[in-house]
Amino acid sequence: MTMKFVTLNLAHGRKDAWHQALLRRATIRANLNEVARILRQEEPDVVALQEADAPSLWSGRFDHIAYLSEKAGIPYFVLGEHVQRMKLAYGTALVSRQRLKETISHQFSPSPPTQRKGMIIGTIRWPGQQHFSLDVVSVHLDFMSRGALKPASAGRVDTSQ
Repeated sequence: MTMKFVTLNLAHGRKDAWHQALLRRATIRANLNEVARILRQEEPDVVALQEADAPSLWSGRFDHIAYLSEKAGIPYFVLGEHVQRMKLAYGTALVSRQRLKETISHQFSPSPPTQRKGMIIGTIRWPGQQHFSLDVVSVHLDFMSRGALKPASAGRVDTSQ
């Protein structure tokens, strides 16, 4: 049995626009619909996402990962929110055809002027192999930091959706 993995920086749903705050919610949804179409076509088992938004003022005020999960037909997801401030919430995410277990979100130490980065880790079972598990990771490194891998904090994430 083989598995297919995809990784993508969602860029807060802006596609190639200058900034997501300048876009209408409908445009951001259309951009995410395009990503969902590609995911349906490629049929990955796990998708690792960066710059993935929870409801945020600057990116349409809706949960991009829940939306993408539904539109792509990939039922399980987890978001590690590495930035949580003044109506902004985003980070890295995993979307999977299998339930994600033992999920952990890590935030890296800040490196101004950029926003905090981090990673989300989850465990899945290898299909057809009941005793074989695989850890999957979505990581977003900061080009401004030499010490990007030094964890600032860690915590479990609820995956009960």
